[in-house]
Amino acid sequence: KSPRPESSGAHRILHHVHTSTTMRGKEPSSHVTLVHLLDHLGKKYVSNLEVIDKTGYWNSRDEKALEFRPLAAVAP
Repeated sequence: KSPRPESSGAHRILHHVHTSTTMRGKEPSSHVTLVHLLDHLGKKYVSNLEVIDKTGYWNSRDEKALEFRPLAAVAP
């Protein structure tokens, strides 16, 4: 008789979860805090965590990526 997955320490993925949030208009420190939280959760609990950060901060950790840049005006 083979051990049950939960008793052997093995973890099974039951489902994938996709979620999103918008940090636009928030203080850059909020974005930094969220990235640190996700990084911690990924390292400790969710080894296959994927983050898509359109600012580039997740990959670079360069706070200049979080600076406000107004949209360029489009000429008529």
